[in-house]
Amino acid sequence: MIVARPGFEGERIFFRLRLVVNLAQIAGYLILKTRSWTEMRPSHLLQRKFIYRYPNFGNGDRPINEKNWREEPHKIRKTSKGIGWDKSAYWFWFQAVLRNQTFRDLCEQSRNGKLKRKAYDPRMLRLFDDWGDIYRFENNFRKWFFDTGGELFCEPRLPQDVSEIRSPSRWIDDKEILNIGIPVTLTKKHILRSVKKLLNERRNEIGFKESGKPFSRAQYPIYANPEIEALEKYIRIWDLKQAGTKPPVIHEAIFGVLKAYRSSDPNLRAGARARYYSVVRRAYLKAEAMIENAAIGLFPKLSRD
Repeated sequence: MIVARPGFEGERIFFRLRLVVNLAQIAGYLILKTRSWTEMRPSHLLQRKFIYRYPNFGNGDRPINEKNWREEPHKIRKTSKGIGWDKSAYWFWFQAVLRNQTFRDLCEQSRNGKLKRKAYDPRMLRLFDDWGDIYRFENNFRKWFFDTGGELFCEPRLPQDVSEIRSPSRWIDDKEILNIGIPVTLTKKHILRSVKKLLNERRNEIGFKESGKPFSRAQYPIYANPEIEALEKYIRIWDLKQAGTKPPVIHEAIFGVLKAYRSSDPNLRAGARARYYSVVRRAYLKAEAMIENAAIGLFPKLSRD
């Protein structure tokens, strides 16, 4: 006669449950490997992608942070890593808009309930509607970025891998995604030639080019390739000029000292002084244009229309 020891039946149930859980995990893993990437990930979990280096608020090469940008583990595509937030083109765009007096007036009127929309450029109104009253963030770019700006600067969250679509419900209705049907029994040569033709037609349709300026579909794409050192200089020059600093002082602070300006020869000094004024004036005009254009969605654009 077999006598069950105390707890024996409970142990059997426990091990059976463990076996079921393990089998479920294995099945889930196999499904994950066989089903397409787009079928497994809902759109709100697709990776965020930035054309230019995104502002990094974490340490080292760690991604953005703010609890991984609202608890999303797939937040950023690491094709180009982040950069210190105060060296990011997006931060300089934020700073340029902050310095735009017309945009400041618009925000102030909105706060007071006296905004007359017809008095402003429609492009600036669109930026205001999307960016919001940035002055309420008190120059806190990090807070504004996680609250609003990040989604405006990143690309539409679409799959970044070639994958098989097994379910009609996963068909992606977007011009940047080419949904095609391929008879697998055709020769590879014929398939590749046909796919290449369809791909080129779609790229021409959306204006995509592999070379030149990066193609962006962000709500607020970068207007031109940003040179961070130049942007930093324009912001500093504008701030110094607004503070009433004289051009020779600005030149020496930003571009360095010309030896001729310290010469005992009055002609050399006069020539250096003229150069100081000329260089600073040209740079300030570019800074002004940059700030004006930033508030209508064009950054960095250094010339007026």
